[in-house]
Amino acid sequence: MHSIADQTHTNWSLILSDDGSTDGTQDIAARFAATRPEGQVRLINGPCAGATQNFLHLLQTAPEGAVAFCDQDDVWFPDKLARAVDALQSHDGPAHYAARTVICDETLKPLTGSRHFRRPFGFRNALIQACMAGNTSVFNAAGAAILCK
Repeated sequence: MHSIADQTHTNWSLILSDDGSTDGTQDIAARFAATRPEGQVRLINGPCAGATQNFLHLLQTAPEGAVAFCDQDDVWFPDKLARAVDALQSHDGPAHYAARTVICDETLKPLTGSRHFRRPFGFRNALIQACMAGNTSVFNAAGAAILCK
C-alpha cells in the first residue's frame, strides 16, 4: 500500500476488498487509511467467492476513470500510474495497459523478470501468449466497463 501512496501520479483512490480474510486485513487497512487524506482509501467487503469475483466486485465499486489492479504482495515502481495513465490517455475507446513483472525476494532484491516475447503484442498473440499479468493491468474507463459486462 505504501508503494501506491508514493506514486508520482497523485490523483488516485484505493479500494481494498477483504474477501473473507482472517489475517487482520481490516485493521491493517484502517491504520493505513488513517494516514491518508479523507476518502482516499476505502475498505469494502468482498463477495467471498474467489479472486475473479472479488476483482469484478471491485470494478463495479470503482469510480469513473482508470482502474489499476494490484495483489496483496505487489510493490509498485513510483511512476507506474503515471506511465499507465499517460499511455491510456491516447486512446478514445477501450484500452488496457500492462507492465512487466519483476520477481523480488523479501528485501525487494530483484530475482527475475517476466519473460520476453518474440512476437509483437497484438490481439492474435495475446490469445495464445498470456503476455500480461492481471495484477499489472490498468484499464481506462471504457475498458473497465467492458470487464463489468
